[in-house]
Amino acid sequence: MKLYFSLKSIPELTGLSPAERRLAWHACKGMAWRRWQTWAATLVGLGAGVFLAYLIMSAIHAHRYEVAHRILEATGRPSWLTLREVWFLILFAMGFLGGGILVGVTQLVRWPVVAGQVRPGLREYVKRREVEIRQIREEVARDASD
Repeated sequence: MKLYFSLKSIPELTGLSPAERRLAWHACKGMAWRRWQTWAATLVGLGAGVFLAYLIMSAIHAHRYEVAHRILEATGRPSWLTLREVWFLILFAMGFLGGGILVGVTQLVRWPVVAGQVRPGLREYVKRREVEIRQIREEVARDASD
């Protein structure tokens, strides 16, 4: 199975403009959720993302007080900044970092599988809409020449 990491790399969409690719993708992407492979890839991605986020967050959490003290020392201990506030900011940033890692890893694992599952639907969609797409392109060309 070939892996596809962007809409441009999917053979069924190569002849279309970026807007047409997005339109075709959004029309067909729901069909991937009917296949067990999409669900399995999502679960594997979530598991890997949670594990990686846990490892990174554990390493940061183990050194949180040291990091907080270094931040306070580097800023010259402004009157408005206390250890509790720095620790809260670190936890807040850790939440965003952990969420970003989780979403990124899940998408990295899931996207190629979903793209492979959607290809038959994309083929059918492009074949059905070929006449419409040709008319739209002609209108755009006419508008550009006017």
